Amino acid sequence: SEHSFPTRRSSDLDTITVTNKGKKILEIRKIISHDECISATFKNNKIKGGASSEIIVNLNSVKTLGKREHVIEVITNDPKNPIQTIRVSSNVQK
Repeated sequence: SEHSFPTRRSSDLDTITVTNKGKKILEIRKIISHDECISATFKNNKIKGGASSEIIVNLNSVKTLGKREHVIEVITNDPKNPIQTIRVSSNVQK
């Protein structure tokens, strides 16, 4: 999946909505960022079937301005797709 930040300041927050399309509880076990300027946490790590929750993404890119691509991996208890990759793009300006 993909998410795009609008043009941002060097430090900003955004959210990504995660929807559990299954019937059982989806447990977010861990979120991994592969870029030091972006971090993510979850509001609720257990999402009931048919419900949604948010991942809070913190962009802190003081050193790097301009267009960037970031990758966040969401580790869950989904037996068929335990790792969901979210590509996040940003355009950081002063």
